[in-house]
Amino acid sequence: MARRSSIDNFYKKRGGDLFVLIFSLLLAFFMWSMYRLSLEYSSVFEYKVNLSTNLVGRSRSAVSQNSVIIRGSASGFSIIQQKIEDNEISIYMDSQYLKKEGADGDLFGVNSNDIKGALQSSLGSEFKIESVVSDTLVFAFPKQSYKKVPVKLLSKVTCRPQFAVFSEISTTPDSVYIYGEDDKISTIDYVQTRNIRKNMADSPIQGVVKLSEIEGIRFSESEVYYSIDVQRYYENSCQVSVSVVNDPMGSLVTIFPQEVTVTYWALYRKRNITPADFSIVADYSQLFNFASSSEKNIRLELLSAPEELFNVRIVPQYVGCLVN
Repeated sequence: MARRSSIDNFYKKRGGDLFVLIFSLLLAFFMWSMYRLSLEYSSVFEYKVNLSTNLVGRSRSAVSQNSVIIRGSASGFSIIQQKIEDNEISIYMDSQYLKKEGADGDLFGVNSNDIKGALQSSLGSEFKIESVVSDTLVFAFPKQSYKKVPVKLLSKVTCRPQFAVFSEISTTPDSVYIYGEDDKISTIDYVQTRNIRKNMADSPIQGVVKLSEIEGIRFSESEVYYSIDVQRYYENSCQVSVSVVNDPMGSLVTIFPQEVTVTYWALYRKRNITPADFSIVADYSQLFNFASSSEKNIRLELLSAPEELFNVRIVPQYVGCLVN
């Protein structure tokens, strides 16, 4: 029995040593593989290119009819990843780099030298392009119905006291191209942005806002830059003399009052405003719309005022007119 027990202990010990040996070999192989894969290698890759561009009157994107062949260097890990992932690269290029190809009016070509930078950006910094073997990539961009429409900025801006929106709200670009079926784009006269809300504004507002999507319609731009000019103002008023225009020669016309009050908002740090900056008239020709009478009322017209003023008001808006 003692001899049998010694044999069992021997095999148990040898079996344990064998397990340790196999585990050590596997670990060593794994570490060696990790080291090898971390090294940089040169390899050749083949991709289809999904190109987005801004060709007017044509589809926005297309997949290349031929593949781009790229020679580049990367770590073993990156090469394996590139090999097993989808063999399609998505890039954007301005339409100035696209050239017409052949008799088919829908075909456009892109030179490999022009596309190299965009390919590098898409592949990432871990992959270094050494050369692009393909000469020209060919894409089919079919025509689409389109038209140019203005952009309407939706906004709800409230300002702090003594602050106001002083100029027309603007967007850049102020119009975009829309693409879609003829019967659908014919009913669209403008596109809207998503709503911009701002409370208690006391300084200019600017930023980027997305356009509200329309089902079945594609936009040349998905977002626009906007600017809302919020400025501090002061309110002031002055007395301005009223002039009579279109008075037939020889007529004796007396208006009363001969001066009216003009109230306005003006930006701080602007020039001083004087009564001479305003031109207010009473148009005598309005009298021909009334029945015969010696005393009539004429609605005043503001012919000119400084452009930088806002919310200009005339009090009173009518003057009496006495015809002698």
